[in-house]
Amino acid sequence: MSIVKDYIEKAGSNFLTVKNCPVGTIMTIASVTLDEETFDKAYVILGGTAPGFEEEVNYRAGVGNLKRIAEAFGEDETKWVGKQIECIVHQDYPGLGQKGLLWRGVGGAAPSAPTGQSVADTVSDIVGKIMLANPEMTGKAIKKLIDKEVKDAGGIINDEAAVRIVAKDLGVEL
Repeated sequence: MSIVKDYIEKAGSNFLTVKNCPVGTIMTIASVTLDEETFDKAYVILGGTAPGFEEEVNYRAGVGNLKRIAEAFGEDETKWVGKQIECIVHQDYPGLGQKGLLWRGVGGAAPSAPTGQSVADTVSDIVGKIMLANPEMTGKAIKKLIDKEVKDAGGIINDEAAVRIVAKDLGVEL
């Protein structure tokens, strides 16, 4: 057994994974640390509390999740303590043969998006809403629908406009 798998499964570290963390889970951040020893490379570990877990849980955050969280709360991780993040999607990683959790900050400042838009207006958040409303759909299937909308429009719309069309077609309220 690998050191990482052994650590996650046996060390009692209570890491959130696709197996134990449903979409919609809200985690309140209690700590943000850099772990340079446990995994194959350094990861930021978010520790906190989440409904359904009796003890503190941990989440190993990758770059994409950290960027989404920083868009909501800023880049100073010391100010993240007490804030909440939400699991928005179980993302397939076909090349790796596994799934991962995608998170967003709940509340906080709006990401760098045109004026008048909120966190829920970003493409990844809309994809998350589509997946919540249609659990049988994968991120890959939704991406194909987005690409088709862009192509059908002759390339005059971007992914953000296309994902809004896909959401509307699927009856997802934004």
